Amino acid sequence: MQVRFVLPLIAFAGLAACSSNGSGSAENAANVATMNEQQRAQAEHRAPDPDKVMSERWQALFGQPDKLVAALNDMGYKVPGYAAGTSGYTATGQQVLPADEKNPPATVKTNVVASGTADTVQTITFTFDTHVSGSPDQRRVRDILGFPRQIVNGVLQRFEVGPGDPVVSALTLFHSAKASSYGTTITVDATPGNGDRFADQHIVVTISRAGDAASAA
Repeated sequence: MQVRFVLPLIAFAGLAACSSNGSGSAENAANVATMNEQQRAQAEHRAPDPDKVMSERWQALFGQPDKLVAALNDMGYKVPGYAAGTSGYTATGQQVLPADEKNPPATVKTNVVASGTADTVQTITFTFDTHVSGSPDQRRVRDILGFPRQIVNGVLQRFEVGPGDPVVSALTLFHSAKASSYGTTITVDATPGNGDRFADQHIVVTISRAGDAASAA
């Protein structure tokens, strides 16, 4: 009697294992399909494709509006959210820096607008207006004038991407520049843009999704 019971149980266990392995394979395939390139590479025991990794990171910048709002708020903008308006979805915020310093030797007035559809941000626009009232030799002046670069870098770093050397240079020296990669274009328009960082400047930084963000430029 024991043998008669044991054999069917063993057979049943084998069938269950086969069934489990089959469903497990399908489940694993589904999981791989939802992974990003770094996760897929790890699962497949290979090196990740660096272009795919960067493309996915830039795509996340535009494809995760809530995370973008959080990144902007980390930079002090106090954006209430990404919401529907008269012409699509937008998120807006503004601030004056330094925020808690009386009579600073320089100021940066800045605002940000992110706009697009419900699920995808198409354009992020930063505006910076700088004014220097103290001596250009003051270290504090130079620190304050570094806020535009720090803000743009800070937001992009939340998505593990960066603006690139031409844009960093433009935001350091206050001149115009343009850079494109991985379906993203970043432009810096500085006025007057003559290289005098200590004169009043109006700087507009536009980060836009150009076509398919999954294709490398």
